[in-house]
Order: sequence, then structure tokens, then C-alpha cells
Amino acid sequence: MAGWNFVALASVALILLLNAGDRALAREVQHPGQVVVVDKTDSKQPIKLDIRVWSQSKETGGADCPAFGDSPLYATTSDNKEGRFVLKVDSTRRTYTTTYCARDIFPRVDTALVNEPGPIVPMPVEVYPKQYDRAAYKAALTEKIIRLIGALNDFAYYQRVSQEDFKKAMDEVRFRSLESDQSRARLLEEFGDLARRWSSPK
Repeated sequence: MAGWNFVALASVALILLLNAGDRALAREVQHPGQVVVVDKTDSKQPIKLDIRVWSQSKETGGADCPAFGDSPLYATTSDNKEGRFVLKVDSTRRTYTTTYCARDIFPRVDTALVNEPGPIVPMPVEVYPKQYDRAAYKAALTEKIIRLIGALNDFAYYQRVSQEDFKKAMDEVRFRSLESDQSRARLLEEFGDLARRWSSPK
């Protein structure tokens, strides 16, 4: 009888250890972030809104707020005081999609986000009210375009330093993070060609 009790206890202990190992492997990756609304004076104020994490990158519906599957992987709300939040994504997922929604805000969708520890990108996340100032919007967009030009110059320079290492880095991101999203993987590959053409336009 004592022998059977020992076997039973050992079996239970083994199951508990295996379950603990599974939980450790499936731990959550945390992504702290902040969301701000760009108001009519072009100032950025913290805002409370609904934030959801989805597994898919293809929109499946949603009336007031876009949906990317049957149900979100995680849902939270930014705080009123600073607009801060923390996303929690299962570590087994390579990429994820995030939606930001509130009644008087244009819904925002960020997709193909790489699930590695660190703050959300971009930081802070900017959203616009449905009643927005066109001049402020144009000024902000112009600033983004100027930054995009700077980013293209950076990519062109990195490619000039080493085309081989540049391609390896791009391929690693494509295969590791966008393996299940072939359309965006191809777009990222085309971005490498864009950087090359930006450096030496015909």
C-alpha cells in the first residue's frame, strides 16, 4: 500500500511540474504604452479608450471598432491621467494586431507588431478625434513625412554599409515575425528594394 501511495504522489508531483513548465513556456510578453489624442490646438492630451490585442492581421468585421477575429487575445483600457496602458501577449505569438477605439475617435489599427519585450511602437500612439482641425492634421502629417524621408535615408545608408547583412536582417524579420502573413512579408521585402532605389534613383 505504501508503495502505491508513493507512486501516486510521484505521479501528481510530475503532473504539477509539467503544468508549471507549460505555464513558464507560455508566459506573457508585456508591452507598456501610452496613447494621446491630437486636439484642435495640435496639442497632445492623454485619453481613455479601449485597446484590444488580436491574433489576426486581416480585418473580419466590427461596426464602431474593427475586429480581427472572433475575440481579442487581450483587452484593456488606457488611464485618464496619462493615457498609459500595458499590453500582455502570449510569448508563443510572433506578431499581433492592436486596435484603439473610443466613441469620438477615428479607430486606429496597428498590425504586424513584433512580439518582443519592450514598449509599444510607436510611442506614444496618436489618435485623432472625428472633429479634428485640418491645419493641425496637415502640420502633423507633414512632420511624419519628413521623418519618413529620414528613415529612408537611414535604411539606404545601412544597405550601403553591407548589402549582405542588410538582406539577412530583413529576411530574419520576415521569416521570424511575418511567416504567417505572406502579403506583408512581401511588402517588407519590397521595402528593401525601395531603400536601394532611394539611394540610387534612376
